[in-house]
Amino acid sequence: MTNASVSNIKFYPDKEINKILTMKLSACDYVNDHLNVIVVGATGSGKMYYISALGNEACKKAINVKYIRLPGLLYELDQARNKDNYKKEIKRAITY
Repeated sequence: MTNASVSNIKFYPDKEINKILTMKLSACDYVNDHLNVIVVGATGSGKMYYISALGNEACKKAINVKYIRLPGLLYELDQARNKDNYKKEIKRAITY
């Protein structure tokens, strides 16, 4: 979602989105700390928009971003295991 923006995230009381944490994540300091962001939630809860907004903030700061859903990650790792380059793929995934 190229138009996703942290400033457009709605912090409704019935949604468990922490505004302070969101603002902290939008500063992208976690990147320098070599941390990843993993978002979980029910279908239709706005996970894709949320993570896209954070990704767009990182892109504004010239930080490379990779968005991958769990099934895609598991598929990539399975393919790497079958090709006997599992360790290389794990290293690539965590150093992106």
